[in-house]
Amino acid sequence: MRLFGKKCTIRFNCKQSWWNLKETEDDRVRYCKKCKKTVTRCTTKEEFIKSLTDKECMFVLVEDRVDYTPLLGDIRLDNLIKQNKD
Repeated sequence: MRLFGKKCTIRFNCKQSWWNLKETEDDRVRYCKKCKKTVTRCTTKEEFIKSLTDKECMFVLVEDRVDYTPLLGDIRLDNLIKQNKD
C-alpha cells in the first residue's frame, strides 16, 4: 500500500472510527479508550513522517484507492520493517 508516496505495511488495522474516538485539545489527535493510545490524523506528508518516527497510531486517507478510504491503525514503512528484522 502507498501512503504519501511511501510503500507501507499496516501492522494493525483498527476497527474503531476516528469520529468515535475521544477528542483532545489538539484537533489532529484523538484518544482511543479501547487500546489506550493516542491517534494522530495525518493530512500531509510531513505529519505522516513525524507519526512514523514517533511510532504513533494514525488516521490517514489511503491514496491508492479510488474512494480514499480512511485507515486507522499502526502503519510502518516497508523498508524500516525489513531493517528491523535483519
